Amino acid sequence: VRHILVKDEKTAQDLITQIKNKKITFDEAAKKDSIDPGSGKNGGELGWAPTSNYVPEFAQAVESLKKGQTTDKPVHTQFGWHIIEVEDTRPIKFPSFEEVKPQITEMLRQQELGEYQQQLMKAATIK
Repeated sequence: VRHILVKDEKTAQDLITQIKNKKITFDEAAKKDSIDPGSGKNGGELGWAPTSNYVPEFAQAVESLKKGQTTDKPVHTQFGWHIIEVEDTRPIKFPSFEEVKPQITEMLRQQELGEYQQQLMKAATIK
């Protein structure tokens, strides 16, 4: 996913029109007009992330687009107005139990240790 963030709806709509009419590329528009300091200089690139990482309005727009599509209308969020493009999609791959078993085991050990420490502190008599 990549995006162009601007302050107002008119600017966003003008950029969408220019991109759709091939007067400017998405990459050029992001570098020139985006107010997102992190992604703007990188052509609006946000990288791979699940939509749950985004604010709801942005996530809904991303989920409504197919690979290679750009929003037809600007998307408003608390940050401003976005033009969003989905470059590619990939399925979420969950790790197997065997891959995460060591981390789960360690988390359970830490949890048990913490509970044991709490019991000792409650039972201790400090004079």
